[in-house]
Amino acid sequence: MTDPSFASSPARDRSLDAALDWQRAMLDTWALAQRSQCESFGTLQKAFAAFNQDLLDRWACRFGGGVPLDG
Repeated sequence: MTDPSFASSPARDRSLDAALDWQRAMLDTWALAQRSQCESFGTLQKAFAAFNQDLLDRWACRFGGGVPLDG
């Protein structure tokens, strides 16, 4: 026989769904924040890479004797 305390009731299912919805909403919000931070960090890295490339090109023009090969 089955134990009635483990029987699934509509009220118990709704409370479980509500708890899972809350957790899902928190996880989705956290994931959006993480994605935004990663995109910002990637943009910052691209800016640093462009700055460093420009610095290298200027150094090559000034001290290396001419125009850099990639530019």
